[in-house]
Amino acid sequence: MFAWFLFDKRIEFKDNKKVRKTDRWLQLPFSSLSTLFIIIISSFFLVGGLASVFGDKDISSGLPMLSIGLSVIVLTAIAVDHPKIWFSDSYNFEDDIERINNTAKENFPAYQDGVFSYADNSFTIQLDKEIKTINWDEITLITAYKIDQFAYDCIVIEIHLAETFITINDQTAGHMKFMDTATDKLTNFKNDWFPVVAFPAFETNLTTIYEKQTADNEKGRH
Repeated sequence: MFAWFLFDKRIEFKDNKKVRKTDRWLQLPFSSLSTLFIIIISSFFLVGGLASVFGDKDISSGLPMLSIGLSVIVLTAIAVDHPKIWFSDSYNFEDDIERINNTAKENFPAYQDGVFSYADNSFTIQLDKEIKTINWDEITLITAYKIDQFAYDCIVIEIHLAETFITINDQTAGHMKFMDTATDKLTNFKNDWFPVVAFPAFETNLTTIYEKQTADNEKGRH
C-alpha cells in the first residue's frame, strides 16, 4: 500500500510540496525512489521478527528484528511526508521558477535554435526523415495539450498546415524559441499558452494557441 501511494502521482504526499532549499532541515543522500527498496527490506525484518516472536517463541532475537523493521518503516514514512526533509531528487517549484528567472533564456536548450532555423518569412525544421521549410503564412492552426506518461506529463504542440501537421513536444530542442518566434510572426497568437496548458497537472488541457483567420472565420464572428 505504501509503495502504491509513493508511485501514484495523484496521491498528494507532502513531498510534492517540499519547502524551499533555504528552509529545509535535512538533505538525504538518496532519491525518493530508494524509499521503496528501504520499505521492502524493512518489511522482511518485520515479518521475520513476527515469525520469531509468535512462531518460534524467540523473543530475544525476534524483538530486535521487529523494532528495526518497524522503526525504519516509520522513519521512512516521516521522511517522505515531511516538507522539510529532502531527498536527492526533491525540488520546490518556487526554487525552479527563481532559477529560471535568474538564467538567460539562451542557456536553455528549449530557447536555442535546436531543430529549427529561421528566415524572415519562413522557418526550417529537422524532422526524423526530412528537413522541411515552412512559410509562416502556411500555418492554419497551432494547438497544444498534455499526455499523461505516468511519471510525468508531456506537453505536445501540433503545427497544422493545409493538408498535414507536424508534432513537437517539450523535449524537442528549440520548441520554446519556436513558440516565441511564432508570437511575433502570427497574428492573434495566444501568448499565455504555457500556463493554460501546463496547469492544472494531470489534465489534457487542449488549447488552441493560434488559428489562421479566413473569410469564413470572419463571417462567423458577425
